[in-house]
Amino acid sequence: MKTNFTITKKMIIAYSFFLVLLIRLVIVDNALATLGVVIKSLILALIFIYLLNPIVNKLSNRFNFSRKLGVGLSFLLFLLVVVLLILVVTPAIIQSTEMFIQAIPEISESINKFVSNLDLQKYNLSVDFIRDFLNSFNDILSRLARGFLSFIETAILSAGAILNGIFGFIIALLVSWYGLTEYDDLGESFYHSIRVLLPEKLSVEVVRILKMIDNQVKKFIVGKGVTCLFVGVISFVIMLGFNMFTNYNIPFIALIALIVGITNIIPYVGPFIGAIPALLFALIGGFPEFLAVIVILFIIQQVENLYLTPKVLGSVVGISPFWTIVFITIGGALGGLFGLLLSVPFGATALLLWHEYEEKKLKRLDNNVKSEG
Repeated sequence: MKTNFTITKKMIIAYSFFLVLLIRLVIVDNALATLGVVIKSLILALIFIYLLNPIVNKLSNRFNFSRKLGVGLSFLLFLLVVVLLILVVTPAIIQSTEMFIQAIPEISESINKFVSNLDLQKYNLSVDFIRDFLNSFNDILSRLARGFLSFIETAILSAGAILNGIFGFIIALLVSWYGLTEYDDLGESFYHSIRVLLPEKLSVEVVRILKMIDNQVKKFIVGKGVTCLFVGVISFVIMLGFNMFTNYNIPFIALIALIVGITNIIPYVGPFIGAIPALLFALIGGFPEFLAVIVILFIIQQVENLYLTPKVLGSVVGISPFWTIVFITIGGALGGLFGLLLSVPFGATALLLWHEYEEKKLKRLDNNVKSEG
């Protein structure tokens, strides 16, 4: 059956207008970047919903609050933490970096004095060689510090980045607000949607796997929360005691403790990431303070890795250090920061599923051998 199709002037004008509008949106107004911001905001909203929903349920059930009041209180607590981090941590990092740049000549002189007091001839080491090495090291530190400071200032002063960040954050908050207030049990609603969309047998298995992942993620968050709190608090207490009972003074001990505590959320790799800015800030106080922070962080990490993590994280997640490092490597390569954070619970779920399959397969093989015998 043929249809007559003729192009009219109105159609040409309409298509031309649509093409011009599309080019403007994509090239001039950068609509693709805006769409990317919206997608990131929706992902961020899902993260907010996932993290805040248990808090809202606790408030609603334990204190008999209404759903909206529980959501409002959890949002207030969350925003308070975000504002405190922005107002306290960001200026402290900028101030610490600026102080570090100014203190580099004093640090260099302190290190040179320390080296001069050592009897290097016993070890067949040249004082000049050590000093040249330390001067080069100081030059590298200075360049890193200036680059870091420039990066922070550029990020803060970038109007486009600020507007996109605020826009995306507001969208995420709005979506998470309506999601939390309108649905009492988001998890079950999500699982019901999967059962409707997928075939029956497949949906049952998908829901089972998703519940396993959810269980592992929650265990990981609780376990790492305990270890991060331990590392941050103990670091602060020991450095405070060092300042009180010695003639030396480690600067910004609260900031250092906060950094090493937060970065510790990434298993095994996080302590090394957090140690870099912590040691840079410690160098502001001098070379002895730098060495003290190295010793303190080393001892704390040994206690955390050898005792606390196996007891807390190993027992709740059930994954060995070998597989942890393997999954962290894969997760970091595939998903960056989020990949590092989610690699352990997702990897633990994959191992559980593999062990299930392995057990079923071996049972089937054993039954076949018995039947043949």
